[in-house]
Amino acid sequence: MNQISYKQLGDFICGKLFIGLDLFGVFLLPFAFVFPDGIVRTILLTLGSTFLTLGISLPFALYFQNKHSSDNFKIIKSCDQAGIISIFTSRKRDGDDIRKAIDEAAHGTGFVDLLGVAFPSFLNPTDARTPRVESMLQDSSVKIRILILDPKSQAADRRADIEAGSNTIEDINRTRDQNIASLIHTRLIKLRLNNSQLDELENSSTPQTKLNVEVRLYQFDPVVFLMVFSDSMFVEQYHFGRAPGKVFPLGCIGKYVPVMQFKKDSDSYAFLRSHFNYVWKHGKDETLEITKKAITRYKAFTVLEDEQRQLDLDAPQRIKPIRERRL
Repeated sequence: MNQISYKQLGDFICGKLFIGLDLFGVFLLPFAFVFPDGIVRTILLTLGSTFLTLGISLPFALYFQNKHSSDNFKIIKSCDQAGIISIFTSRKRDGDDIRKAIDEAAHGTGFVDLLGVAFPSFLNPTDARTPRVESMLQDSSVKIRILILDPKSQAADRRADIEAGSNTIEDINRTRDQNIASLIHTRLIKLRLNNSQLDELENSSTPQTKLNVEVRLYQFDPVVFLMVFSDSMFVEQYHFGRAPGKVFPLGCIGKYVPVMQFKKDSDSYAFLRSHFNYVWKHGKDETLEITKKAITRYKAFTVLEDEQRQLDLDAPQRIKPIRERRL
């Protein structure tokens, strides 16, 4: 794509217009000396030099401009044919733009499938979230399937080894034991279940049918980061590379390569959604254990809330006798 086509360049140089400019310039330069030194000779010399310069330089300029435009058009055409909506330099550099695009994708989606190492930020309740993402995570009508790396797997050990100095295993455990439980907690708050309904949900063998959050751990080496929505998906290639001078000697190696957003009707969306389903099928189901822990915590939380509410109601009654004694 970047090679010079000498045939095309020759065709530009030998074009009738440019040959005419060259000939006219060559004619004017000697013809100028027919006239004595003065304004006429100066004008003719200037015109001759200008035409000759244009005849020689213009075809080169137009050739490379046309080639550059053609190359750009090929890139745009290839992206369109591949179903690519957006390309982001990396999560490191284009974090804000990616968050905005994810916020738009989250609006009105019926589901979201997440495949990654740990999702330490996206599922962390203390991290800032865009309004539509926050609404989606709280909405129990939106099905969420979460695939994270099994912290006890050899694949996790290999990832932690290449990311020495980072908290790879700790991040996975925190997501599994805390962040996902917090996600379920927010959905329970929105559902406003009474104690009887909570007990029924806690004793159910399929509580995910009401909460619409499912979690599995996979043991493959991570090859791709996926966030799949109803109308598009976000993709980042995983790797084991630590390019010298590009990343710190220690720590996370993710977020450095481009992120691509594919539209729903693209081949890439279909293939990578199928990849997600394959990993999901072979993952270890942690849904029941995580959900029941989250429900138990939620019930304890509501008990504390009820006790605090009762204390607030009783406070005036406790203060009243004190006031009466002072009087």
